[in-house]
Amino acid sequence: MLAWRSGRVIFEGRPFSAAVAELGRYVPERIVLGPGVTSDLPVSAIFSTREALAAVQALAKTQGLTARRIPGVAIIIA
Repeated sequence: MLAWRSGRVIFEGRPFSAAVAELGRYVPERIVLGPGVTSDLPVSAIFSTREALAAVQALAKTQGLTARRIPGVAIIIA
């Protein structure tokens, strides 16, 4: 709760898909996981909610993936 109030999200061993879904609350586009993305890999990280798009991109990069943004439509992680 305290992290949320200070503008941060903290993931400790959460599945990749759950972490992406949480960050999705802070970006205007819908986040879509592409085919073949392993969604249950554990993620441990701290991100700023003010930099949610950068956080999504960084999270994708940690899994060897890319996050492509179609402004106003979607962010595709593949």
